[in-house]
Amino acid sequence: MDTVGFFGLLFGRCHGWLEIRLVPEGPGRVTLRFFPLPDGVAVAAEFALAASGCAHVFFGAEPRGCQRSGADAVVEASCLFADLDAGDFGGGAEEIDRRLAAFSPRPTLVTASGGGRHAYWVLAQPLGLQGTRRARLQEALWALADGLGVPPARNLAHDPPRLLRVPGTLNIKQRYDRPVPCEVLAAFPELRYAPSDFGDLVLAALERHPQRTGRRLAYA
Repeated sequence: MDTVGFFGLLFGRCHGWLEIRLVPEGPGRVTLRFFPLPDGVAVAAEFALAASGCAHVFFGAEPRGCQRSGADAVVEASCLFADLDAGDFGGGAEEIDRRLAAFSPRPTLVTASGGGRHAYWVLAQPLGLQGTRRARLQEALWALADGLGVPPARNLAHDPPRLLRVPGTLNIKQRYDRPVPCEVLAAFPELRYAPSDFGDLVLAALERHPQRTGRRLAYA
């Protein structure tokens, strides 16, 4: 699956804006661009791919409701996601792949990030984040990471405004001998989920970490 197809699967039913962020490896200026959804996914992909190798290329995992970044800009969710760093697993990327293969529900998309894996569970319909839904989405993101074995300290990085790497671009961290490609490893477009499909995971995670909210939230 190419970058346009990836963005289309994630955001094809969304409105708002797709954020693309270019971050230099060393000193330099961070660039933000916003593309209208759903019609702007091809232009967003073109912009992202053109910067590959020159900067780290990230996208907002959830659509933005306006042309700015930050938690308040996220007003709906198109997917749930997990950021799995190979350094957090004793068996590295191979262990992550085994965990994802055995995990339920199965991710719609899995990408290589250069230093690990990103997994996405695409929702059948975008979920508005009014009222308590934002907290419920946060609990679901934590629950997925918990279930996959992400250490608690790293799990706290899973939040709605999260930026993840664009597949089709290069991870240019200096610690690598050479740029590492980010790419789609698995895609199952037929797998789309309702929020209630994650309810048991959320309750199990809250049993393990009740201090996160102080109350239980059934993700519905």
